[in-house]
This record gives sequence, structure tokens and C-alpha cells, in this order.
Amino acid sequence: QAMKEKDKNRFIEAMSKEVTDQRNNGNFIIVHRNQVPSNKTILKSVWQMRRKRDIKTRAIKKYKARLNIDGSRMKQGIDYEETYAPVAKWSTIRLILTFAAVHEWHTRQLDYVLAFPQAPVERELYMEVPKGFVIEQGRSEDYLLKIERNIYGQKQAGRVWNQYLVN
Repeated sequence: QAMKEKDKNRFIEAMSKEVTDQRNNGNFIIVHRNQVPSNKTILKSVWQMRRKRDIKTRAIKKYKARLNIDGSRMKQGIDYEETYAPVAKWSTIRLILTFAAVHEWHTRQLDYVLAFPQAPVERELYMEVPKGFVIEQGRSEDYLLKIERNIYGQKQAGRVWNQYLVN
């Protein structure tokens, strides 16, 4: 749907940034399809697009694109063992901020870029090349991304992609 909007070029820029960041983080490598064992599940890639807005003016301040892996085809015991994502509840965050205010503690805000994809994967996982990207080595359909670190959307946590282009 984002590619049908008049600001699609801003999303394309965000997609390029996301792939560059994921590649630089070592989250995947490119492999030819014939190198993938026949018993491995090949997962689809999915884009999540978002316009981030200024909270007061509602003006768009940033375009975000997140490359996700569609884990719906993964099978427990084969592709993963268990799922776990530690998340703080808002009531806990409010309690800590209340303590900080009452006791005059100094607080800091941290924003980690690509915070989720830090852990290595435990099993061999392969993902289709995202739509719109061309592999320098040949036809995109002939290549897959071998997941080296967690990618957003996984149920659990080759060749180098030297250049890619958005069609």
C-alpha cells in the first residue's frame, strides 16, 4: 500500500536504509538457492512501513521501513524451540518514573537502533530477498538471505550483498 502513495520515494529511501543497517549489522548473508538444503524452510520477507509524526504538530518527521521475516511457516521443534520476548509493562515504567520523581533520581532515555536483532539464531533460517531489491550477483529470485542474527518477526531469535538497488 505504501508503494501506491505519493510519498513512496521516502519509503524507498527508508527501505534502503533498513537493508543497509541490517547488512552492516551482519544479520544476513546472501546464498544461492542451490546451496540451501532441501529440508530447510524458506520464509517470506515482509515490509512494515510507518510515517513517524511530531507529537504536537502531527507533521511527518521520519519515514520508517522495517524488514520483517514471516515466521508463520516456522514449525516448533524444527525451526524454533520456544518463544520469549521480555517487555516491560506500562504500570512498571510508570512506577519507576514515580520513584525517580519522588526520590529526585536522574533518568536517561536510550534509543537502540536495531535493538532486537542482536542475538544469533540457533538454527539455519533462510528468507526470500525483499521485493524491490536486486542482487548484484544475478537474478534476485536465484538468491536467498541466510539469517545470521534475529530479524524482526521471527518466532525465535554465502555471498556479501555488496550493492542493491530499489526498482
